[in-house]
Amino acid sequence: QLLTLNLISPTQAEKDRRVILQPTDSNVYSGVLPDQIGGRRFVEILGLEGGKEWRLFEEEELASGQVILLGN
Repeated sequence: QLLTLNLISPTQAEKDRRVILQPTDSNVYSGVLPDQIGGRRFVEILGLEGGKEWRLFEEEELASGQVILLGN
């Protein structure tokens, strides 16, 4: 099952990025960004479970190489 990751700039739509995340191991998904992302972004993850769509949406401050924890 794939997930969609959207990194949305609050003020500059040209900086929005979409990445398809693919499962690699149990509970681990991986994707590749075409460029480095930094600054304030809305992070949206979209998935499908049991035939129903779900959405996780948060605002985060991103930096290169940073790990973020969503849903906390």
